[in-house]
Amino acid sequence: MIIIHNKYMCFFKIRSIFWLSFHSGTAEITNTVTIFDNTTTPEAVAEIKNGVVTYQAENLPQWTQNVINKINERASERIQIENDAIQNNQQLIIADINNSKSIGIVENTTTNFIVQKIDQDTLVLHDRSIASKEVAPGQNIRIAYSH
Repeated sequence: MIIIHNKYMCFFKIRSIFWLSFHSGTAEITNTVTIFDNTTTPEAVAEIKNGVVTYQAENLPQWTQNVINKINERASERIQIENDAIQNNQQLIIADINNSKSIGIVENTTTNFIVQKIDQDTLVLHDRSIASKEVAPGQNIRIAYSH
């Protein structure tokens, strides 16, 4: 069982670890994700705060380790993208998924992200899972979000 706490103090129970595995970006946009192993007695085995693993039990179940590995992979990629932007004196903004669009050249892609250059000094970071088709660096694309 996974419990997600967001900034509005809402709590969501997710009964399937597979959901979090496929939507590991959720851990980046929530305040806290607590993962419980309820194979026997429910026990908190991991906690993620603002996309960073802050606690994990010594003997993690394999399904939990897989999720944590994916979250750590995303965090590592994001740090590298942020550092590249800083090094190139570019502003990196996170895509607004609540009704926005961006048009520009794909600067970079990683396993989990698309980095789109919308002007000389501005990059937009998109979750790669939103792409309906493969994109490659150098492509001029339009990405639109609606709710």
